[in-house]
Amino acid sequence: MHLKYVAVPIYVLLAGIFTFVTYKWYKTGTVTIEKTALNKYIWLPALVWVLVIVAQNFLPNDPSVNQQMLEQMTHNQPLFSFFMIVVFAPLTEELTFRGMLARYVFPQQDNVKQTALFLLVSSIIFALVHFPGTPQQFLVYGSLGLSLGLGLYQQRVVWLTALLYML
Repeated sequence: MHLKYVAVPIYVLLAGIFTFVTYKWYKTGTVTIEKTALNKYIWLPALVWVLVIVAQNFLPNDPSVNQQMLEQMTHNQPLFSFFMIVVFAPLTEELTFRGMLARYVFPQQDNVKQTALFLLVSSIIFALVHFPGTPQQFLVYGSLGLSLGLGLYQQRVVWLTALLYML
């Protein structure tokens, strides 16, 4: 048996433990989300996503370093990649960028300014963590972060945004 096949269950176990501990830590804090103009309309997150997809068709398409690494990893280790890309990365990233950041850095989301600042900061950090090499790549990752952030504020459930990210 190859070492890479032994490593997958160990990775899945460790990533599962890490995600569970992160979730438990996330649940210890509270965040107040009031109705504002940014979370009043259920269609707003989808609109942001659609507009960026349309805009992306008019710009040159260069895959980011992140995308290239994921494609190479998927080709070399498909099982490991599935758990990392489809399961644990979305859970961990959503708990971090939408959950923990909201709970511990922006706990009071009771006006448009605070919500907009949180969405801006979390979207920028989300984009930078995905190593964009061009303004277009930054726009794609940043808008994905913005769309997921708007989704969080619309439904107020971080697990929903993680499930959307998994798609």
